[in-house]
Amino acid sequence: MGTSVGGKRTGRWRERAFSKAIAPVFAAILLLMSAPDRAEADIKGDAQKSPNTVEQKTPAHPPTAADTSAAYVSAVAAPATYSLTVNRLPTAGGTATAKQQLGITTETPINITASPASDYVFVNWTVTSGLARFADANAHITTVSLSSDAAITANFQQTFSLTINRNPIEGGTVSQAFQSGITAGAPVEITATPASGYRFVNWTVTGGQAWFANSNAPKTTIVLGSNATIFANFRPTLTLTVNSNGSGAVSPTSEDGIVAGAPVSVTATAADGHRFINWTVTGGQAWFDDVNAEKTTVSMSTDAAITANFRENVSAKMPTVLVKFGIGGQNLDYERKTDGNGISLRDQDRTVTSGTAMGIDVITIGKMGLAISTGVNIVIGSDEGVSIDPSLGIGYVNYKQHYLGAFLNLIANSYIIPDNLYVNPYNNQRGDIFIAPTFLSGYDFGGVSLGGHLSYMYGIMSSVSGFKFSVGAGVNLAK
Repeated sequence: MGTSVGGKRTGRWRERAFSKAIAPVFAAILLLMSAPDRAEADIKGDAQKSPNTVEQKTPAHPPTAADTSAAYVSAVAAPATYSLTVNRLPTAGGTATAKQQLGITTETPINITASPASDYVFVNWTVTSGLARFADANAHITTVSLSSDAAITANFQQTFSLTINRNPIEGGTVSQAFQSGITAGAPVEITATPASGYRFVNWTVTGGQAWFANSNAPKTTIVLGSNATIFANFRPTLTLTVNSNGSGAVSPTSEDGIVAGAPVSVTATAADGHRFINWTVTGGQAWFDDVNAEKTTVSMSTDAAITANFRENVSAKMPTVLVKFGIGGQNLDYERKTDGNGISLRDQDRTVTSGTAMGIDVITIGKMGLAISTGVNIVIGSDEGVSIDPSLGIGYVNYKQHYLGAFLNLIANSYIIPDNLYVNPYNNQRGDIFIAPTFLSGYDFGGVSLGGHLSYMYGIMSSVSGFKFSVGAGVNLAK
């Protein structure tokens, strides 16, 4: 009996287990059987709504037993939703808002807005986490669509102001005296225009941080690192006039717009057969770097005129004839010899004499400096008569503005002695030939020269020696 009872219990358990196992199977069979009918009914319903168009729908995949659960039904009925976080960078740069931040469905566009604060500008939107897509990331008002929870950031950048001044104010104008809303690193074009009588010098920064592309250009660009103040610097301009004195050319002949104190290059070029002498200031205030250099610089503090001076290069001519008119002195050691009775000894007559020399010398100078000298000088003795001394010599002269020369001269001396000084009437005249090394020097003033001679004289026949010198003026006949 106990076995029967146990058998009944076992049978009931088996029945319940079979029922639980077969129930899902029957449910699935019923769904499969009813699916074609529902599909046909849908087609008919669509046909009734639009007689001309029938929408072909693909039947859903038959659900499994698990799809019949409550979780499946809930998932099919409710789509996924996401959250949106809106940030701003920097936080002081402005505000950023979204029309909706919770319960956002997939690919639903959400309006977002970024508003920059004072001294800031909006740059762009960026996704900092999750999946999101902007309609226009560079627009401060746009939309964003999510594919997951996401965080986005509105990016702002600080802006600066630029103030442009003039130094001096009357020196010129600038393109824009004040500009704001300039972003860091963005080049801004600036222009300075000088007024009449002024010249642009350069740009300088007097406040804040700023960098020029070219501080010496009147039109350039500037980049700011903060609010900044800059100056356009102008200076009064001057006029230079360049003249020539003599045969030669100058460059430039004139120049305008020169800044006071700024060096200006000038060049002097002598014509053939001429040479440059120096520069001189003939008007205004100016100074040279080197007045004796053909190519130099000149600086001015006012409008100025300068002159390049040229002279003829006479050493290049053949011949150069220099006529020297001079006056000087002569001293020869003559000694008078007499016998015991005071009578002059004819063959031993010597006397000490000196006198004033006056005369003319003609010096012909060749191209290489070889020179021939001829001349006639008259010497008036202090107490013993008159001497006429013609001369002839050969030498070398370096004739430029300063000239030097050396000659070997022969001087024929004829000394006339007054009769009343001698007992012997036949002994009233004496002559000799002198060898006279001669040196001359002078300075040329454009064809007129000043200089002098110095000769050592030695008598060949009488062994009389002495010196002769003269100073005077000369004229270059080749000029």
